[in-house]
Amino acid sequence: MTAMIERVDLISSILGPVERQFFDQSWRHESLCSQADSETFFPDVRAKTQAKNAKRICGQCPVATECLEFALSTHERFGVWGGKTPVERRDIARARNAATRPNADTNVRPALSMVAPVA
Repeated sequence: MTAMIERVDLISSILGPVERQFFDQSWRHESLCSQADSETFFPDVRAKTQAKNAKRICGQCPVATECLEFALSTHERFGVWGGKTPVERRDIARARNAATRPNADTNVRPALSMVAPVA
């Protein structure tokens, strides 16, 4: 947990004192990860088992939603937050961005004019 708190504190120091006030972190005191080894939540990219263990813990955590929202709001690039890996969080953020874009057409296909015809 110490590494996770240090990472959050690092984020806070980068964001600065004005921006920090916008992120409620009171949920951290109720998190189940505070009782686990922090390395479980910051696994090596190739450590699928370690990420699964973190996700299992997050699945039982009463503040997983708040944790995930914090990670999405601060653009956290590392670790399992709220039961989601960095790739999963990136996908959630992209989906949210696409949904909030005006006139977003999800059925748009790339132009085929750049592709040579197949003979």
